[in-house]
Amino acid sequence: MKWLAMVVAIGFVAACSDESVFGVPQYSSVRPFDVVLAPGEEILVDGVYGIAFTGVTEDSRCAVDVVCIWQGNAAVAIGLTVGKGPTHPFTLNTGVEPYRVEHAGYRVRLLSLSPQPVSTAPIEQKRYRARLHVEAVR
Repeated sequence: MKWLAMVVAIGFVAACSDESVFGVPQYSSVRPFDVVLAPGEEILVDGVYGIAFTGVTEDSRCAVDVVCIWQGNAAVAIGLTVGKGPTHPFTLNTGVEPYRVEHAGYRVRLLSLSPQPVSTAPIEQKRYRARLHVEAVR
C-alpha cells in the first residue's frame, strides 16, 4: 500500500512539473505569462501549443554607444505550432508593427530583445534573447 502511495505521489509530481519528458518547458495559459527564449529554444503551452524562437533576421536597432535619429528595428522569427501540425512562421518586431500575433487562440507579443547592440561588435545569433508575453484569447 505504501508502495502504491509513493508511485501515485511521484506521478503527481511529474504531472505538475514545468518540464516534459522530452525537456521542452511546459506552461499553462490559465494566466498570461512572460518567457525568455534563446534562438532554437521552444516552449509548449497547455500541452499542445508550441512557440519557438528561431532567430533574429534583422537588427538595425540604434547602438547604445551612438546617437541616432531613429530607434531602429530588430525582426524576430518565431514558429507557432498546434499539436503535431505544421509550424507557422511569423516575424515580430521591436520598433515597427507587428509586435504581436494572434494564432489558434493565443496571443504572442515580443516585449524585448537583448542584448542591445553596440557599434564596435556584431551580436552573434546565439547571444540573442527574446522576451515574449503569451496569453490565451479564446
